[in-house]
Amino acid sequence: MVEEAELVIAEASFPSTGLGIEMQIAQQQGTPIILCFRDFGRNKVTTIEYVNPDSTHHQLQVGEGFVSLMALGIPEVMKIIRYKSHENGIDEVLSAVSLLTKS
Repeated sequence: MVEEAELVIAEASFPSTGLGIEMQIAQQQGTPIILCFRDFGRNKVTTIEYVNPDSTHHQLQVGEGFVSLMALGIPEVMKIIRYKSHENGIDEVLSAVSLLTKS
């Protein structure tokens, strides 16, 4: 279905198997993507500190803790929506879709 879609709306509040693959298929097709997520209070990844062999310290964080940097880096992601409620999320997505249809 992704290969034939005119738009992909990716709900990425929680890690999932398959969403990244679908986003990559959309990217290969040049299909615009709207990426949305919500902070549920339990779905944020904590920052991890790691130390290299040369003793340098680094912080590893996944896109503010919610969405992977791989997903955020896909060029076809035309809008990222962090919504507060289901109703707010739907309104934000519809607004983004209406901007696409006007273009």
